[in-house]
Amino acid sequence: MAIGDDPTMLALVARFLEAGGFHVTTAEHGVGGWSKAGTETSPHVIVVDEGMAGFDEVMARLASDSTLRDVPVVVATTGGAPARAPEHVRLTKPFGASDLDSAVTIALGGAASPPGRESTKPAASLGPAGTRVVRPRPETNPYLPKGGRCVLVVGGEGVGRRFDLEGCFTIGHGSDRDLMLADDTVSRRHGEIVTQSAVTTYRDTSTNGSLVSGEFVRGREVPLRSGDSIQIAGTVLRYLRGEDLDQLVDAELARVSTERREVRRTLRRALPSDVDAVLGTATSNQVGGVHERTMTVLFSDLRGFTSMSERVAPMELAALLREYFQETTEVIVGLEGQVDKFLGDGIMAYWGNPRPGRPDDHEHAAHACLAALMMRDLVAQARPRWRARFGVDVYARIGVHTGPMLIGDFGPTARMNYTVIGDSVNLASRLEGANKVYNTEVIISEATRAATPDQFETRELDRVVVKGRAEPVTIFELVARRGELSEAQRAAHEAFDDALRLYREGDRAAARRGFLRVLQVMPEDGPAQEYFQRCLAGTGGSGPHPV
Repeated sequence: MAIGDDPTMLALVARFLEAGGFHVTTAEHGVGGWSKAGTETSPHVIVVDEGMAGFDEVMARLASDSTLRDVPVVVATTGGAPARAPEHVRLTKPFGASDLDSAVTIALGGAASPPGRESTKPAASLGPAGTRVVRPRPETNPYLPKGGRCVLVVGGEGVGRRFDLEGCFTIGHGSDRDLMLADDTVSRRHGEIVTQSAVTTYRDTSTNGSLVSGEFVRGREVPLRSGDSIQIAGTVLRYLRGEDLDQLVDAELARVSTERREVRRTLRRALPSDVDAVLGTATSNQVGGVHERTMTVLFSDLRGFTSMSERVAPMELAALLREYFQETTEVIVGLEGQVDKFLGDGIMAYWGNPRPGRPDDHEHAAHACLAALMMRDLVAQARPRWRARFGVDVYARIGVHTGPMLIGDFGPTARMNYTVIGDSVNLASRLEGANKVYNTEVIISEATRAATPDQFETRELDRVVVKGRAEPVTIFELVARRGELSEAQRAAHEAFDDALRLYREGDRAAARRGFLRVLQVMPEDGPAQEYFQRCLAGTGGSGPHPV
């Protein structure tokens, strides 16, 4: 039976309990509840709203009625309100189906279904008024020692109470700090803990008796001291109080804190390290944790990796990639960047998002360019070793672009992804792929070059239109840091610039001779080879080239 003057609460109680197999009668005021409780078949449990009008009258009359005074009562109360019926099981509003189920289970003495109906749920243990019952899997119980079965019972002040061992975990909410943890090896009521006048005793009610700190006990009461053990049917309980309890709680808090730190470390290995930068920082102009910033994005890939993967055992390939990603990640993070994701043998990273406790990175374009050069050099250093080992030459392919983009959480609520998206991100990806056309290793956009004036050695490659983007963009090869070109490279780049001007003016014969001069100095120069072939084929011209 449910009694109250809140129709919504009564409807929820009825729905929750009927789903558990109960027949529920509701009454919207105290007198009606009293009438139904007194005239219909005696209920198995009564749920009463403490905030309703006439609550005290209903409780007094229930207590005075010889046919109803023993019916268990669950009192739905507002959290923080003074207890008006502390002797009954209390249920704090708002509550859900599992909360109501736990409260009714406690009130019924461990029966999770109406009397007379077989329960399909594991029984819960009895606990003090206000106890909430939780049912974890035994193997996750932190108090169960490895290699042994153990139940911990922590007693508090108050009247005696019985308890079961039913695979349950109960915590009493109150100053008595009652605590009981159990595994699922015993399924019967076995005894009760009684604490009166600061003296705690254990009263055995089991069939075969118990062992209390080595002493056999059957059907009688023995005193308990903190640290004493109770053994029933092979299940061991330890009784703790005072400092012993404090030490256990401190140890458990330390364990949880350690686990949380480990979880955080694990998440940091799987997520961008600047996620903390946006936690709790959403402002009124940010929608759904997403905002727009001008940032720099880098995409990288390995040319020749596919051929190498065909010749390497999977586990060996995984180890090689792990080593490569470790080194490149250290470069990126060391230059204020964030690794967004690994894409097969590729990497996506970005710069320019504020990190906790650090100022804005106004040099994000320069940091990205420097990281690109260092990643290229890492691959170059590994190339002879990989060639000797796998018979394949591997080169870096990197694209970098600076521009406005959206950064934040994207995706459904259950599977959010903190990343960057937008046209600028797509362009950086296309620039990485453009290296295939010019046989280069690092290509940057005009915007990135403009954001890093006089910091790097570059050469203009082409004016291109990338797939999915109508506006053409001028692209540059990122060659070295300023001042690091050799005299031969500088001369070759100047000759390339002259040949490129002739090519755009339409003088193919003169341009072809110019690119040939570049190849005589640098026979493996990819851009000169590309333009020389265009001149021979009569393709291209002054317009943007599609890539």
